[in-house]
Amino acid sequence: MSTVNAEVSDDRPTYPGAQAQWTEKLQLIHPHLYVKIPIYRVLDKQGRIINSSEEPEIN
Repeated sequence: MSTVNAEVSDDRPTYPGAQAQWTEKLQLIHPHLYVKIPIYRVLDKQGRIINSSEEPEIN
């Protein structure tokens, strides 16, 4: 049940003591279904929108 984009999968989040993966899909999950809960993001490290269908409309 992973929505991690193959292009950014090698760009893993780095948090002390944690190993996780990114997800571009914002959804409510059941934490007990995951060994590592994916981290939601909209932008890549260069500030570009990863998935335009998930782009929030900010005015």
